[in-house]
Amino acid sequence: MKRRAYRALLPAAQGPDQEAATALPPPKKPRNLRIACEACRGKRVACGGERPKCGPCLKRGGECVYREPIQSPGSEVDALQKERDHLKTKLSGHARLLDQLKNLPEDEALGLLQRLRATSSSDSPNALSEMSGGMHNRLRPSNNLAARAMSPVVDSGLEHELAARHALIYPRLEPLDAGPLKILVESTLFKFRPPRVGQSNSTNSVLAVHPAAPLPLDGKPVHQRVQDPTFFTSAGAPLGPVPPQEYCDPRLSRLQIEFWTRVQIPNELAASLISFYLENDHPIMAMFDADLFLDDLVDHRLTYCSAMLVAALLYLSCQAYTRSDIRSSSFVPGFLDEARTLWRAEQSPDLVGTLAAAERITDPITTIAAAELMALGCQVNGQNELGYEFLNTGRRMAEQIGLINTPPTSPKLQYMNDKPPQWISAASHVAWGTYNWLSVHGLYFRDPPIAHPPTLPVPAERLSSVSRLLYGSEREEDSRLPPAYMGSTFSTMCRFWTIVQEVAVVYFKHDKRSLSQRVPLAFAEAKYQKLLAWTDTLVAGMARGEYSPGHVLIFHMNFHSVVMQLFHPFVREQSSFSKHRLRSFSSEDSCLANVFNASLNQLGRLMFIYRRSCVSATWSVFVNPPLIQLADAMLAERFSKTAHGRLFFLLCIGAWLDLHESYYFFWDIVKGFLARAMRDGTMTSNEAKSLMAELQRRGAHHGAPKLASSSIIIDFDRAAANPEEARSRAIAEQFDELALQEELTTGDYEES
Repeated sequence: MKRRAYRALLPAAQGPDQEAATALPPPKKPRNLRIACEACRGKRVACGGERPKCGPCLKRGGECVYREPIQSPGSEVDALQKERDHLKTKLSGHARLLDQLKNLPEDEALGLLQRLRATSSSDSPNALSEMSGGMHNRLRPSNNLAARAMSPVVDSGLEHELAARHALIYPRLEPLDAGPLKILVESTLFKFRPPRVGQSNSTNSVLAVHPAAPLPLDGKPVHQRVQDPTFFTSAGAPLGPVPPQEYCDPRLSRLQIEFWTRVQIPNELAASLISFYLENDHPIMAMFDADLFLDDLVDHRLTYCSAMLVAALLYLSCQAYTRSDIRSSSFVPGFLDEARTLWRAEQSPDLVGTLAAAERITDPITTIAAAELMALGCQVNGQNELGYEFLNTGRRMAEQIGLINTPPTSPKLQYMNDKPPQWISAASHVAWGTYNWLSVHGLYFRDPPIAHPPTLPVPAERLSSVSRLLYGSEREEDSRLPPAYMGSTFSTMCRFWTIVQEVAVVYFKHDKRSLSQRVPLAFAEAKYQKLLAWTDTLVAGMARGEYSPGHVLIFHMNFHSVVMQLFHPFVREQSSFSKHRLRSFSSEDSCLANVFNASLNQLGRLMFIYRRSCVSATWSVFVNPPLIQLADAMLAERFSKTAHGRLFFLLCIGAWLDLHESYYFFWDIVKGFLARAMRDGTMTSNEAKSLMAELQRRGAHHGAPKLASSSIIIDFDRAAANPEEARSRAIAEQFDELALQEELTTGDYEES
């Protein structure tokens, strides 16, 4: 058997004196650990560890970032915080780059994308920083110029200052490319028009900005009618029974409408009509307290509801709801006749001018609300004279019982001292709703201004100091919260129109001299500053955004429309005032023209957002005044060269085409603006006649075009000299003559 060989062992130590000789060598000193930067770590190359930038990164020219070693719980938190800040900076750069790719013109966006793709991965952080507007390797200008350089493109330094100081009402505007605007206009014009054999697509001629860039239209309608030859919904689907839906208030499910009207309308449709009004128009112009109204409506009480108020409300909402359900249009004549009958029954020969006559009515505040709703309903239905009858009588009744245009010290107000909180709330809604409605009406119809706002508290606000002085600090306040669909728009509108009436009292005074000759510029600037200071106090819910409720956007549009009207007299005459610097701003270019342009830019963008984000079937009729303001500016010679001016004008025309499906009122407005466009050479007669044919198709359910008498002003330059010649009916009457004149001049006349 073979023996296994083992390694020989060393001999054991002989004694203590030999221990030192056999001891282990001393331990080596710990080597300094070099932390590689992230770039070298990713490339797996040696990193020198130099701070703030290692040698390899200096050669490559890339970013050098270190992950700090964790030494203690405190340092771990610091390291995580630094890592978080670093990632946040990178994400911010990515977001800015993405915004540029989305908003730059197509050729510039493609160039930016090519630069990004040509960048190596190691250089991408610096490249992103440079492409997204970083200023690491640039000379730093002044703080103001630096802020402007990093903000979206604006037309003037004044616009930047407004955006910095009053961001809620003048937010910074990202550049708007013509592409999305073209698509939006394309989707609204001629959307119901059936293609005709052998006929070229006239939409190209209407929409083309220049011959080199026509819209890619193929002559097919965006939506086609399927069965009904007269009308279909915007979605192109035939209408069926009213689908079950959730109303804005559950009480509407208990509605028994036959108690209030003899018009044979289903309960479900009547509830839908009321819900539609409450959600879309009521937040802007609340003529009554919806909570008290609904209680009495479903419980058949007459305190805050009446047959005439119901008829007036359904008369208006039937027109508005036509874009959602064509059947509602068939009830319009019935509710008009019923409301007129009830109105005559409540009148007496001495009603106007006597408070006693108003007190003979069971609930005068509900009658006033009904009268003003009827005024609105009649005017949008083309019944202008009847509308004025309701408007003026309702105004006189409101003044007789002290709701509006009454000094705070008037004895008329004493009877309100003993009223309960519910009555105060109901009367406040009627007073402020009437005041707001008369204010916007007066601005565009040139009605007499209202010298005194209501003394009753603004709904949804605490009692004002004036109201506390009148009614006492011990008065019990109404603690009910407004419905969710109301938001804060109505109370905001109340304060807004109070300031506007301060302007109207001065501007619309009967005087043959021009406004710029009798109104000092200091007055206009002071009111503008008052409006700006007031907007700084608005609640966050009134800030606008892509998903803001429609009534919030309408408030913003009305604000900028009023600013344009405020400075229009001075800008119009091209006097030295138009270039006069407003010293209340620090910008060197803070002249009137730039203030006007700043609000014009905001108004155009708001209309684009409203048109894109709000379903057309839910548009409020109160979008019309801003539409008129924008379209008028787009046709004015001094603004005809505005970026996308033609597209914005057609955007307004498209909005009126949709609104005409509900309201006959827009026939004269569209016809009048098309006449102006032909007169100014902005549009050919063929284009204008094509749009008029589309208007007639959209309103086929209104019947044959009737003689309306709309007196709304649609030409503010002309209104300064002669308001009667600036009204929609007077200008619309020129359409046929202008079209024929162009056809005879160009030789494009066609015999019918």
